[in-house]
Amino acid sequence: MLDPAADAEARALLALTDWDPETGGTDLDAEIGLAAAWLYWCRAQAHGATADDEAEVDVAIAVALFTPLHADYRELLPPELCSLLEADDLPPSDPGMVRYHEHLASGDSAALDDAVDLLRVTAIREDAPRHWSNLCGAMRLRYLIREARADVDDAVDAGRRAVERSDPDDPELASRLSNLGSALLARHDGLGCGNGDHDGDPDSDLDGAVEALRGAVDHADHDDPQRPVFQANLAAVLSTRFAWSGRQDDIDQAVAICRSALAMGLPDDETLAAALSTLGATLRARHSTGDAISGPADLDEAVEVGKWSVQVAPGEPTALINLASTLSARFELGRDVTDLTRAEEAARDALAHAHTDASAARTARDTLSTVLQARFDQTGEPVVLDEAVDLLSADLDGLIHDGRGDDDGQTLDRQTPDRLLTASSAFLTRYEATGRIADLDDAVALAERAAAHTAAGHPLRRRALLATASVLQTRAALRGAPADLTAAIRAARAAFADGPRGRTEHVGVRTILAAVLLDEFEAGGGDTVLAEAMERLHEAMRRSDGTVDHALCLSSLSAALSIRFEVAGRPDDLHEAVRTGRLAVAETPETSWQRPLRLGTLAAALRTRYEAFGALDDLREAVERAREAVASAPPGSPARVGNLSTLSGALQTLWIGPGEDSGLDEAVASAREAVATTDPADRRLAGRLSNLASALQARAVAASATARGSASAADLDEAADVALRAVSAAAPGSLDHAGMLSNVARTLWLQYRARGTRSDLDAAIDAGRAAVGMTPPDHPDRTTYLHNLAEALADRSRGNPDDSDRADLDAALEAFGEAAAIATAPPIRRLFAARAAGRLAASTGRGEAAAANLAAAVRLIPAATWPGLDRPSQELNAASTEGVTGEAVAWALGCGTPTTALELCELGRSVLWTHSIDARVSPAALQVVAPGLAIRLAELSAARNRAAVATSGRL
Repeated sequence: MLDPAADAEARALLALTDWDPETGGTDLDAEIGLAAAWLYWCRAQAHGATADDEAEVDVAIAVALFTPLHADYRELLPPELCSLLEADDLPPSDPGMVRYHEHLASGDSAALDDAVDLLRVTAIREDAPRHWSNLCGAMRLRYLIREARADVDDAVDAGRRAVERSDPDDPELASRLSNLGSALLARHDGLGCGNGDHDGDPDSDLDGAVEALRGAVDHADHDDPQRPVFQANLAAVLSTRFAWSGRQDDIDQAVAICRSALAMGLPDDETLAAALSTLGATLRARHSTGDAISGPADLDEAVEVGKWSVQVAPGEPTALINLASTLSARFELGRDVTDLTRAEEAARDALAHAHTDASAARTARDTLSTVLQARFDQTGEPVVLDEAVDLLSADLDGLIHDGRGDDDGQTLDRQTPDRLLTASSAFLTRYEATGRIADLDDAVALAERAAAHTAAGHPLRRRALLATASVLQTRAALRGAPADLTAAIRAARAAFADGPRGRTEHVGVRTILAAVLLDEFEAGGGDTVLAEAMERLHEAMRRSDGTVDHALCLSSLSAALSIRFEVAGRPDDLHEAVRTGRLAVAETPETSWQRPLRLGTLAAALRTRYEAFGALDDLREAVERAREAVASAPPGSPARVGNLSTLSGALQTLWIGPGEDSGLDEAVASAREAVATTDPADRRLAGRLSNLASALQARAVAASATARGSASAADLDEAADVALRAVSAAAPGSLDHAGMLSNVARTLWLQYRARGTRSDLDAAIDAGRAAVGMTPPDHPDRTTYLHNLAEALADRSRGNPDDSDRADLDAALEAFGEAAAIATAPPIRRLFAARAAGRLAASTGRGEAAAANLAAAVRLIPAATWPGLDRPSQELNAASTEGVTGEAVAWALGCGTPTTALELCELGRSVLWTHSIDARVSPAALQVVAPGLAIRLAELSAARNRAAVATSGRL
């Protein structure tokens, strides 16, 4: 082809038609002209960079031959040349256009620079519309490559001059308006991505682009083959304006116009594929609003259109990327794994075909990374997540640290905010799956940079704010930094105030806002903060139904309801927490990395319900769910660490309640691993240390009841040390801090019991008083803290040889009495406090106090053994009250109150007879035969047993 003989043969062939490559001719034979033109076009490309002069000559000849054939044989011309010829007719001998064509053929940047300079000179000298329009096209192309602001400003100025100098009936006016619209859109994209420092107005540029492209469509004849192209371009601009403004009429018009363009027929496969991709993206955008005319049908049509586009242009990266994105969106809606698999295939194919196009390759990597993150959510395979992160690694250094160009007018890549957010999401997911702190810090840096580069009104602004809120909330939970939580709240509220659009955005905004509000509440926020969090979660629940986000909303709601139960003691909140927790687990694939998190949330709610209402089935299920969560979470992941503590706490409760000590070694081992794998900077370390101290306490007490006294002493020593470390690590003044102080008090009291060291007892009392002092009067945990303090005071009263024993005794009786009177505490714990007060008073000769407290204990038996509990829980609680009725009757008789004695006797007997006869339908059976009655019974049971979670020694 490069042989001189080929050039000679082509010239000889052209001479047969009286056509000369240098001077042209009057009548070019189409068949001969096309054959020769393609020869010279291919020769120009084959010359390469080492033969620029030869390539320039060949390009000029090819353009001269192709130009007169364009009108009748457009489909047989190079697509890139068609675009230029359709932008405006310019004699091929124009040196600026010659260099422009050279750039298109070879990609030579110097040729483009020469073209711009030459076209500018020609436009200024001639001041003709076609010259200005072609300068507009060249400047816009250079801006898209280098993103220098001056280029796009010059492109817009040249485009406007071209339109202003055109007659209304000029047949090329439509093309010039299209050029102007494209330049305005390019400037809008640049200004809108945070490149600031410019007098341009992104919104007015976008409106101007719409107006110009509408004009192009209006001025084009109905039979003009370029009219459908103009329509497709207008649809793309309307879709862009919809993304910024949310104007529903824009997206609806975009869909209708794009369909019309396709119906009219596009001039070639390249423009057809582009129009199909535009329609697919537009339909996907309309579906995402949740206000689509045809609802899910839009997404289904978008998938079919995407497949068509790929068929028309096999291997075209943009078509493949659009198809992958659409399939991924449909997977999120319908959870059909086939869609996710096909999305991954399309994204990988796009990346394979985009190796020569840096911009397309970046977009393909971003798309594939997003798809792989969704795949990881389903499978939990670490290699999938690592690939999702690695795909973005080539861009990360610049994205994290700067993301801007040099000071020579270069600007931020228009795709950078989207890429930043994709990378932030990948790093956050990997932190949540593995616990790598560096990943969390990178996620924060990326999200904050995205927020900094999305100005108000940018379509990615809400997403950037949400990402920032999410990563900062996660880091605040890890490190307890108030500044992070404050910034997270501010970002989440800003995203909500910005007016989210579409179901996905509505769910995301509300879920994240609720999460940061719950953290704010737990950090000391008022009841209105909790109420708003609940409202946002209920809104998210309604909007997420039927999507992959529904399980997340269910689990978040379960956790929030448990928190509200702890505060308000509403039994229905706790029952609903368990119900939504179960649904969240059921909707989460077994292979999902998020399943351990949701199992842990359910286990915590079940344990809380056991502590409130005493149903052993709840506690046993809590243990099994926690074990399942630990087993399914990757080693070192935040989910595993948190669930280890949940499991340890549930196993301890299994010993404290039904007295099953077979799991105490597992409880200690789980708590140890949780502490060992918690970062020292993690604010949750204090709770996990306290949990370990409680487990060691429990094992020590259990061992002391057998023949393993030495094990008891070792565990107590370690428990005391760990409990003190927990207090040092806790936030002063918080309820968690109070629980940890009470844990220290109990550990020191147990040490005193084991060794008789008075200083341990004194320290136990000091810690116990501090714990009670920082706990609200009606808080259910206050019963436990008061009981712990009272036991220590009672022991010290027995060992004092002077009058101080009376003060300690009075204080102990008062603490026991207050503990028994707290209505929000579980009835069985109140009963234990009243019984302890009665026995202490009896042992010190205070008959009336003994009689009153023991009578109070008996009167709590019906509530503690309420028939709404399951049978094993009733029997366990009844057994734990053995003897108290007899003691109460004896002391009532001894104090001369036989009527009270008779009343207490009958009360105790009636409870025993009721449970012995068991003349009722079990709750499970009642649920089958009379569901409504069963629900009412559950409500009454909840109201009767109103209580809250005892958090001593727990997370």
